[in-house]
Amino acid sequence: MKNSTIDDKPLESLKVGAIIHTSTDKIVIKGSIKAMHDIFPDNHFIRVHKSFIMAMPQISRIEQNRIVLSNTHIPIGRNYKEELEKN
Repeated sequence: MKNSTIDDKPLESLKVGAIIHTSTDKIVIKGSIKAMHDIFPDNHFIRVHKSFIMAMPQISRIEQNRIVLSNTHIPIGRNYKEELEKN
């Protein structure tokens, strides 16, 4: 995983684990997305949906209830919207 970063991709929840999308790979891990969120620094990562965590620098455009990346839309959960708007 040399030369890869997780700053430009969302972290996505699965039923029995999570996917960490890096700039070069997808890494599937066991454990909940909540446990993953506890590992990453709060000042850099934010939970935006029950199934997604994102690095704050990658959030540049929000339309209605979704984050727009170059070719992907990440939903914003109503329980997470207020916290996202603070940042």
